[in-house]
Amino acid sequence: MRWYYWLILVVLIWYVLYYYTSPRKIAILQTSLPEFTFDILLHRQPIVLSEQISDIQTLKDAWFSSNKVDIYQQSVRETDDWKKNKYKYLLLQPVEATEVILYPANKSMTAEKVPPENEKLLAIKCKPNQVIILPFRWHFYIPKEQSYIWMGVHDWITRFLP
Repeated sequence: MRWYYWLILVVLIWYVLYYYTSPRKIAILQTSLPEFTFDILLHRQPIVLSEQISDIQTLKDAWFSSNKVDIYQQSVRETDDWKKNKYKYLLLQPVEATEVILYPANKSMTAEKVPPENEKLLAIKCKPNQVIILPFRWHFYIPKEQSYIWMGVHDWITRFLP
């Protein structure tokens, strides 16, 4: 009977380690609401929805009704630091047109919590109310004073991960 517990523990550790592995090649995926499938989330790449969505609550109700979801409206100033996504998926929705700068999860930050100078960054120009979906542990920075809505979607594993 003890081997059964060990097997469960090994599978659980393997599953958690899966969350900390990131794809080696980075791509920004773009889709529309009618073409969106949940399989695209498995790629663990940033996703840009082409439509402008007036109420992010509709996505919560349609896609993530059974998940624990946090929805906030926040204002970002130029002095704000890089932020790291602690959710399984983070949906960013700028209120105004802006640029969101991304840094992959598999790359390390400097001691000052910024990307190294020689690293390439990804920049996405967003229209008002356009949604970007970021995978777990991706870093993001919004370079100008901006108000945005974000929706963090947890699953059972990310609720307990640091």
